[in-house]
Amino acid sequence: MCSSDLAIPTKLAVKLAMISPVCPKFCPYFCPQLSEMQLKKMVSVIDYLFRASGSITELMDCAGEKNKSRFRQTILKPLVDTGLVEPTTKDIPNSPKQKYALTDNGRENLKAII
Repeated sequence: MCSSDLAIPTKLAVKLAMISPVCPKFCPYFCPQLSEMQLKKMVSVIDYLFRASGSITELMDCAGEKNKSRFRQTILKPLVDTGLVEPTTKDIPNSPKQKYALTDNGRENLKAII
């Protein structure tokens, strides 16, 4: 289900930056500390979530990330903070059954881009 060799179109990177409430976190043109690799991993996660919700392990596999804390901090947290992605079990954040999904707002904005 993953797109491992996903090329990120500039249009997508710029649109992600524009729809994000914390705008600079998504686009290396505005935020040099975000690497192209991080952006590719974010887009891989978004692409996966566009089709189905996923656990952190599934999302890590999709992004090619091995370190759970680094993935959570550099990829997942910015996506959740922007409102594009949300946990499915909000009441129990550390639930072993926790999955993540695109928000309705995230889905609508990404449909407009893609």
